[in-house]
Amino acid sequence: MLSDFGGFPPNKPQAAYHITSLGELQGVIADCAAHGRSMRTRCYGHSMNGMAVPRSNETLLDLTGLRHVSWNGRGAITVGAGLAGWDLDQYVRRFGWKLP
Repeated sequence: MLSDFGGFPPNKPQAAYHITSLGELQGVIADCAAHGRSMRTRCYGHSMNGMAVPRSNETLLDLTGLRHVSWNGRGAITVGAGLAGWDLDQYVRRFGWKLP
């Protein structure tokens, strides 16, 4: 049963997937779309408005397995959806950057 910091009632999703790659994410989304299933994404459940609390009729996509950073050239990076903002800030500070 999953809840968030807002104290919303916890729910158990219809199905749950711990996503670890883009290909896996694409496959689960395609399957849900083909079968008309609603989806909800979640990382660490830090929301306070219930948006991270899956409903009983939804498929949960747990994105905590997508914690990567890829350098795409000077001044550009791609960050996985499961990487916390705090962790990203600590990572880029080693190179003289910081998040606002």
